Amino acid sequence: MKLHKLTQSQLDDYRLRSNFTADELAVFDMLSKGCSIKEIASKLSVSTRTVDRRVFDIKMKINQL
Repeated sequence: MKLHKLTQSQLDDYRLRSNFTADELAVFDMLSKGCSIKEIASKLSVSTRTVDRRVFDIKMKINQL
């Protein structure tokens, strides 16, 4: 799923229903704006592996809805 292709109401629905952690929400918001994993890692001062793990956790939470 490409988050940057979703409508604002769809993104808001995921935010409300998925119970994201603060870190996951930061990654989710950047992904929805089309940022790459490397860009997100740089902006959050974390490794790309950490971002990958948060993306995985986000996908798991979205798929449970």
